Amino acid sequence: MHRIARRQFLKDSAAATLILGLPFLSSGAESDSSPRWADLLEQARERMKREVKLGVLIVIPSRLDEVRKLQNDLSRFIGGHHPTCGLYPTRERPGESPAVGTAEADAQALLCQAVFVCLPAAEARKAFPESKADAAVLLVGLDGKIADSLKAEMDVFGKGFKEKLTELLHGKDGTRLNATIQAQRQALGKDGCARLDAALKDVTSNDFAVRQAATRQLEELAPRCTAELASIYRSKPPLEVTRRLDQIFAVQFNAAPGDKPSTRLPYGTHWVALEASCAGYGVAADCGLSRTPPPARQFLQFLTEKPK
Repeated sequence: MHRIARRQFLKDSAAATLILGLPFLSSGAESDSSPRWADLLEQARERMKREVKLGVLIVIPSRLDEVRKLQNDLSRFIGGHHPTCGLYPTRERPGESPAVGTAEADAQALLCQAVFVCLPAAEARKAFPESKADAAVLLVGLDGKIADSLKAEMDVFGKGFKEKLTELLHGKDGTRLNATIQAQRQALGKDGCARLDAALKDVTSNDFAVRQAATRQLEELAPRCTAELASIYRSKPPLEVTRRLDQIFAVQFNAAPGDKPSTRLPYGTHWVALEASCAGYGVAADCGLSRTPPPARQFLQFLTEKPK
């Protein structure tokens, strides 16, 4: 039987063990298949300009444990993890990869409001020299410059990340959101704004058919007026209006490709299907002890055997 070298095994298998496949090897260095970061950033910038959206740049750490935690946290955020499972890697059902697209409604709304990019720290500093060295998240304004940031700290992408991201995108007093609304309305044009205003008025009509038609109109306009819809969402409107906004954002989110940069996946990442399992010996849906698959056993063998 052909026996592969330990170094080659680690090199080939590192990227395959990721759920949210940040293109980094376990050493923290770029792999042979890493993307050209400048090209990805340029694509993201072009999309920001086209869709009149802010940019959210997530800084990829160099330490492997921090990279894996980032992968876990982002996977949960975009809806690729079983919500009760905290192990890495995790699985909703044995042998199946959770679909990318089960994010919570308010997370979907946030993901639709900006263009997300993942860059290594060195690349982020090269692209934005003015950025702070301890930043974990950089907010790129409509002018292409750094507008704000989130400091790297314990569990920055974990519990409370939605609230932090909301404040980052909207500003503490909503001024940043209002500025984005004005920029998007200007890009929408006079006729587009008239259609938007009419649909926003009709979505609260007493006539169900009128509300339905208004929702369809908003779904059509939504990609170009995410800030206006977010403003209404933020104001906590009546339950039916909230549910209709959930539906409108979900249409955008679910229509996006789940395997390449889009509303779902940040630029600089890709989704990898795994065959790992965290199903325990008790209830299958819960985390617990799991069977060690052959690749993991081979990996442990490489770690434990003495060099010859």
